[in-house]
Amino acid sequence: MLNTLLDPLVFFVFAGAALILGRMKAGPVRLVLFLIFNLVFLGWFFGRCRGLACYLAGMFLFWQGLKRVGPEKPHSIQWCAGLVVLLLAGLVAGKYVLPFCGEISRMAMIQIWCTISLSFLTFRLIHVVVDCHEGLIKRPDPLVFLNYVFFAPVSVAGPIQKIGEFERDLLCPRPMSAGDFVSAMQRLVFGIAKKVLIAAPLTPYVLGHMEPSGEHSLLMLAAACLLYSVYIYMDFSGYTDIAIGCAALFGIRLPENFDRPWMAVNLQDFWSRWHMTLTAWLRTYLFYPLNLFLVRRHPEHGRRLAPMAAVIVTFALAGLWHGNTWNFLVFGLLHGLGIAFHILIGRRQPSLPPSTAKVWLWRVLTFAYVSLAWIPFVYPLEEIPWLMGRAIGG
Repeated sequence: MLNTLLDPLVFFVFAGAALILGRMKAGPVRLVLFLIFNLVFLGWFFGRCRGLACYLAGMFLFWQGLKRVGPEKPHSIQWCAGLVVLLLAGLVAGKYVLPFCGEISRMAMIQIWCTISLSFLTFRLIHVVVDCHEGLIKRPDPLVFLNYVFFAPVSVAGPIQKIGEFERDLLCPRPMSAGDFVSAMQRLVFGIAKKVLIAAPLTPYVLGHMEPSGEHSLLMLAAACLLYSVYIYMDFSGYTDIAIGCAALFGIRLPENFDRPWMAVNLQDFWSRWHMTLTAWLRTYLFYPLNLFLVRRHPEHGRRLAPMAAVIVTFALAGLWHGNTWNFLVFGLLHGLGIAFHILIGRRQPSLPPSTAKVWLWRVLTFAYVSLAWIPFVYPLEEIPWLMGRAIGG
């Protein structure tokens, strides 16, 4: 999307259309035009109109299934579970099955599953199903639901916005002042600057560009890990800035996704600052239910051990969500085990105010741990021994 928006003509058309749609009077006409614009942009940007048409038909059928979900609906729990299983089956098929099938299956996957980000779409739809079942939200209007699914700025990498917040801004657009416009454009410019002026020049010096068979010193490997932390933050937060700025032109306020993550004093603090919408989703729809299940299943030890077990399982699954190879599981386990260890030692330490020196020491250690944990995120497991062996001169 960045390269697309850097084209002056495309950016002028996108920004102009966004401003017009964002300022239109609320009503069905605005909702229809809003949906058409996002569908056209996504179809042109991804170049897979057939896959987009499949998505559109599938999402309308999914919305029909939401009729059966609600606190007062008979068999709501069965319909809720069925829709969630259907979503997870699609995610597993798209990310973990079809990529290893034949060429025809891979092409079908590209046409259907990769039109927009399947992972983030699945998370947003699970939120809608579960919250409808719990009675936290009502089944949305079909045009609101389809606009929520196909909103272009969040179609690649989030942030994960709740449908109630999206519906509020979509149905009740606020007048955009000159200050709002300047703020949105500043966010866009900052995001592009992060990606183009910082992340892109760092690319040759980070993990992934050090061949495992090359002769690299341990110091160079450590530097590549640290620089990768800077690179991925600038690249990812830069995209988030672009998404938030673009959405603001439409009159849609997206949630923040980063809050100075490298100031974190431990891994738990890091994940409360890094990819915050994903962390909130994992906490609400995976960690809390799993922790509650373990406490009820083992009441004698559950309250003490359940949070640690739940966080390890949550991050193991989060690691596999990032990719379909075992190195991503290791990446998730490193973070899950690190947070579990923090929970364990936190219970044994007195709650005294730490000194400034100790705070900065923990910040440095957290940054170093997170930076080293990027190694299995970037390299397959079979390449890591070669990489480490060359680094230590073996």
